[in-house]
Amino acid sequence: MFAFHERSYVPGVRDYDFDPRYPVDSVLDCMELCCSETSFRCQSFSYWRQNRICNLIKFEATSAKSIKSDIQQSANYDFYARVPFFNETENAIFNDGKCYQKRLAAFRWRWENPRLPMSAGPYVPICDDEGAKFVAKQCDTRKYTQAAFQNQWSDSPDFSCFCVDQEGNKLELTESGPSEANNLDCTNGEFFNSYFQWRKQHFDEWLPSFDLYLKKKQIPVDLSTRVCPNSVPLAACKNKERVCFDDYFGCRFCHCNIPNSALIDGTCDVPLELRESCEQKIGSGEITSVSRCASAECCFETGSFSQRVDCFKKRAAISDESLVLNWDADRVYVSYLYNHWLNTVQLFTAEANSTGPPLFPGVKHMFF
Repeated sequence: MFAFHERSYVPGVRDYDFDPRYPVDSVLDCMELCCSETSFRCQSFSYWRQNRICNLIKFEATSAKSIKSDIQQSANYDFYARVPFFNETENAIFNDGKCYQKRLAAFRWRWENPRLPMSAGPYVPICDDEGAKFVAKQCDTRKYTQAAFQNQWSDSPDFSCFCVDQEGNKLELTESGPSEANNLDCTNGEFFNSYFQWRKQHFDEWLPSFDLYLKKKQIPVDLSTRVCPNSVPLAACKNKERVCFDDYFGCRFCHCNIPNSALIDGTCDVPLELRESCEQKIGSGEITSVSRCASAECCFETGSFSQRVDCFKKRAAISDESLVLNWDADRVYVSYLYNHWLNTVQLFTAEANSTGPPLFPGVKHMFF
């Protein structure tokens, strides 16, 4: 928004403080040029109607000036000054609350960048009644990529939902698409996100490296004395989706497969090999269209090179009990591996002292 000052200009603006554009047909075109300028922050502009000259003025040239006291009459130009979001010094009473401040910053960005797509700016958070805390589940109404969620078939709104931490930061592993937004449960969002990252770090990254190291060193193992940690029972895993690991010390450990979409009760993010087909008939006809599949409250996916519709059941969210059961079993198993790691380090202390620090010097930090 701009304040209009007819036949006026601000003195002291030097040649390098503004960027002249011409010919510019109208004052609205000049205003759009100011709003969409990205090489510098356009704070205001002056426009000469007769010669169609548009001068975009930089923020630094007018930010320290008082428009009311410094502005002077001009024979040719009209002056337009960008109106600030609000005078924050006069509204200091509103400066409390982390969520309110983040919300304010998001609105301010939209005010100052009216020509840029909303997807380029921050999301507008939802706050509690006092404005201090973030609601655990946030929804973003900015443009979302439809191609990533083929089940956005109807007139569902163009938005995504996700969980946030106490600082309002998006938990990336919790983002849902438009068709699944209502089913996202963020009650345990922060715990799930940290646990999921912890699990990936240990089982996908550290464990294979540790196993290769042990095989290279050919560590002697007495399998007759091994005591293996308990696995997560198969019955605790949805659709019997379980992942198992055979370690160097002769033990097999299994835990449930926990997908990224574990917090969504009724997600269509189901791997191809785990999909369960919906009933092939509704009434008297087969499911051959997207609309018929959706009416059966099932998920669908269309073929890239054919008109075939793959109609399958939604995946239920993992229960709180199963999540805790996996977390507890994972911690016990990782502690068991860590104790073996300590024994390995002691076994090769002499070698480590002579050749340098042991492999994975920060391994203790990874575990605890």
